[in-house]
Amino acid sequence: TPNSSSSSSSSSSSSSSLLLDNSTTVVTTSTSAKGPDCLLRQARLWASFIFNNGDNDSNDDDNKRRLQIIHHPNDEYLYISPFYFASHPFPHRMLTLNDALLLQYTSSSPEVEKDNFVRCVRETFRYMNGTSCFHVFKKKKMVNEDDDGEKDVGLDDWWDDEDYSPRRYRRVGLNGWAAVA
Repeated sequence: TPNSSSSSSSSSSSSSSLLLDNSTTVVTTSTSAKGPDCLLRQARLWASFIFNNGDNDSNDDDNKRRLQIIHHPNDEYLYISPFYFASHPFPHRMLTLNDALLLQYTSSSPEVEKDNFVRCVRETFRYMNGTSCFHVFKKKKMVNEDDDGEKDVGLDDWWDDEDYSPRRYRRVGLNGWAAVA
C-alpha cells in the first residue's frame, strides 16, 4: 500500500527510482493527478501545430494529427507514442512575449484559462527548445540490407515514428506513475 505522503494533494510532484519486480525496471516515478510526463504530452500538442502545419496534405500527416489513444481499459500501461519535435523558432519567439500576449496568442479562450496556463505554456516551450525527440524516445535496433546485400544497423538521424519505441508508464497507487524501461 502506498504511504500517505505519496497520495497527498500537494501540487509538487516527487520522483524516485525503484524496482517493481524482477522483470520490470522502473526509471522514475511521479505523483500527479495530471498523469505521467505532462510536459512531453503538452509538447505533442504543440509539435502537431509547429511541425505539421498543413504544407503537406498526405494521408500520413492526417494520421499524425489524429488524437492519440494513450491508454486502453484492459492494459495496465499508459503509452506516449513517438513524435517529432526539436528546437524551433516559433517557441523561441513565443517565449519573448509578455504573459498577456502569450496568453492571447496561445489560447482559444484566454478569458477563462487557469492562472497557471501561461506558466505551463512557457514550461512546455522551454522543454521543446531544450531537448528533442532523439533524446526522449529510444531508437529501436534496426537492421537493413544495403546495396551490397550486407546487413547495416540503422543509426542515422532521420526521424520516422516507427523506428522509435513509445514511452511506457505503469500506474503506482492512486496518482502515481512509473516510467518503465
